[in-house]
Amino acid sequence: MKPHEHAAAFGSIDGQLRIGGMPLSRLAARVGSTPFFAYDRGLLDARIDRLREALPAKLELSFAMKANPMPAIVHHLAGRVDRIDVASALEMRTALDSGIRPDRVSFAARERWRRRSARLSPPGSS
Repeated sequence: MKPHEHAAAFGSIDGQLRIGGMPLSRLAARVGSTPFFAYDRGLLDARIDRLREALPAKLELSFAMKANPMPAIVHHLAGRVDRIDVASALEMRTALDSGIRPDRVSFAARERWRRRSARLSPPGSS
């Protein structure tokens, strides 16, 4: 997608970019400082819907939290995807705090974590 296509997906109100149905200037006033990150949950949902329509129904969708660990995004996506993939203890906590069932969280760095733990363990302790 080209930059102007991304902006067009958000739409506009009175010539301003619209995010979540709100003009950008109003959102900035609400936040109180710049820069800030703003996400449109409707656009996130639309992307997920398009993926689900394009892929086989038996395929599960996972969200790799390292792409965006913002708790509000993780919480929203926890209700929209089948799994959340984490790569650290903090990401695991964020995923579990989102309300997703623990059996729907996968730990991507399992092998790396095992090797690192083995290096840090005293000799003879396993």
